[in-house]
Amino acid sequence: MRLSSFRRPVLTLAMLAACLGLDNPRDVAAALARSYGGAGGVVLLLGGAPAGNVRAASGGSAVGVVASEAAAGAGAPKKHIASVEYEPIELEVDLSLERSFYDWVNAAWKGTPQPRSGSLLLLDLNRNPKQAREFQNAVITETTLSACDASSKVPGTLRLALAPERVSSAPASAAKASLPSAGRQKAWVASNFRLEIEGLDTARVSRVSPVHVKAALAASIGSRDPAPQVAKLEIDNLKVLLSENGADSWRQWHDDFLVKGNASDKNERSGRLVLLGPNLKDELAEVRLHNLGIIALRSLDEGGVSQLEAELYVERLELALEPAAK
Repeated sequence: MRLSSFRRPVLTLAMLAACLGLDNPRDVAAALARSYGGAGGVVLLLGGAPAGNVRAASGGSAVGVVASEAAAGAGAPKKHIASVEYEPIELEVDLSLERSFYDWVNAAWKGTPQPRSGSLLLLDLNRNPKQAREFQNAVITETTLSACDASSKVPGTLRLALAPERVSSAPASAAKASLPSAGRQKAWVASNFRLEIEGLDTARVSRVSPVHVKAALAASIGSRDPAPQVAKLEIDNLKVLLSENGADSWRQWHDDFLVKGNASDKNERSGRLVLLGPNLKDELAEVRLHNLGIIALRSLDEGGVSQLEAELYVERLELALEPAAK
């Protein structure tokens, strides 16, 4: 039977979704729009070695910094290019990359950014390399781990912004045999998580806000400083949604830590946000949370259901994948 013109595009999008590692064909157009145009996907190479498949990649364009000089008399100022800068490279990934990639992220979270050089290899629909975007001495300046939500069925992602010293296009040279396969590994869904905080009942937590970390560098990447320093590391507060029932431990901590003012370091708490596999038992990765302090406990009424929203500050974070022995 001949396929109708209505059904053909749907099958095409489904095939593209598989190539790009997307679960929903409707996400393909958005992914292609923000990607470099690798219809068969994009592979990240660090130090010449494949680090894994990238869900989406964009940015890295060269941009001129314009300087103006006052003109004689009332004329318009003379303008010229004073220098060249490169826009941030934005990546979206899952948990299937090599461990060294997440070690790179973890170093940025600790405030010790590590310049890395590499390339983004663009593939055609047959996963043959067709072009490469090379970057030098890139530093991770911003990361966002998507929200964990018990009601969500979308894939969880980690988004990053890299500040490169230089970006250039080059012919693809990687051998196809050395590239990672298109199949997804360690994909996790936003609803598959567990929050643990010492001394608190977290069994009824239904949502944890995105984990967002941003670093302002003290030295410009363009200075070719081999070890750029972080002037300021910003970790957004976490917002945790939980049921009113079983929230006594949260109320007690809120009353003691905030209202009564017992907010010393010894009364801060530690915990971890665990990303789980489909069986809700396998631990794919964890975000270790250090020196948590509660700053608010708000009552919410969503659809007639009474809930609480706890807001916590976080002093330090660590990202860790499952142990290699697992």
